Amino acid sequence: MTLILTCVTSQFVVQVSDRRLTRASDGQIVENPHNKALFVCGYATYAFAGLATMGRTPTDHWLMNHLAGKRDPLEELKTTTEAATQVLRNQTFGSASPQQRRLWRKVAFVGGGYVGLKRPERFGRSTQADNLHPFLAVISNFFDPPATWLAESDVRFALHFQFLPETEGMVLLAAGFQPTTRHRIRLERDIRRCIAHSQSPWPVARLLARGVREVADRSSAVGKNVMCMLLPRPSLPSDLSATGPRIVINERPALDEIEVFSPGDGHDESSTEKHWVYWPHDPSAFPYYGPNLACGGWYLAGGKFGPAELGDREVSESAPPPPAERRRPLP
Repeated sequence: MTLILTCVTSQFVVQVSDRRLTRASDGQIVENPHNKALFVCGYATYAFAGLATMGRTPTDHWLMNHLAGKRDPLEELKTTTEAATQVLRNQTFGSASPQQRRLWRKVAFVGGGYVGLKRPERFGRSTQADNLHPFLAVISNFFDPPATWLAESDVRFALHFQFLPETEGMVLLAAGFQPTTRHRIRLERDIRRCIAHSQSPWPVARLLARGVREVADRSSAVGKNVMCMLLPRPSLPSDLSATGPRIVINERPALDEIEVFSPGDGHDESSTEKHWVYWPHDPSAFPYYGPNLACGGWYLAGGKFGPAELGDREVSESAPPPPAERRRPLP
């Protein structure tokens, strides 16, 4: 089961997910060869937990096809919810019992981003200079808002959509495998401290990625190879592009956490360009992975980068951890 942590603020969205496990239609937990992260244009980021396929289509491609930025974002979420209900209604699970089917067909699509409102007063919101309003969205058949994940799935998917309350600095949602209450409270406290001192998504991305790793240390159901999606408040909401992390090729010196979660050359922390970071458990291992992108009916499936002889190999989740390093304060 994947763990997805999504943090929505007025100035940025950060979404972090592990890349490890999904459930096949025969009920087996399998290593996920597909990408769980998706940028939609320049205004939203999504990830999924649950089934590896929707019908006969890999779930990451199914999500990319349905949230391709072809129409109004709210309408797109509604049609995706209806399509998910329809495809799983016809999906077979072999000789599974009714109870097994309710367990196996659990799926959650979780997203955060910004939607334009020309008349925000209809939603009880104040006018913004750029008309953009931050939101959190969940399409799932086992989610009970605001934050409860059920043990069994329903036959229908439901859409939960909420704007970031204007009186709140942030909202954090943990989807899929759940961290402990103590872990979640500590994570929320640390994030609030970050956003009180900086409007950059980078320190929050570090905290969320570290949070996924901490859960993975306690449970084999969560993987330690982490994908991070950083979406600043967009200036080009129809942009089909994203920048990626620094990758050192020659001699492969391992980047430490500070170097991984920093913008790199040619960028600064105030940039409005969306960015992704793949953070493998073994920092010297290839291949590296990129996210999927979709906008205006076009898509770009996330690729892999590394030596050709490793092209079909998954990065091990059981690689030894990197050497301990001196702790440094968050920027």
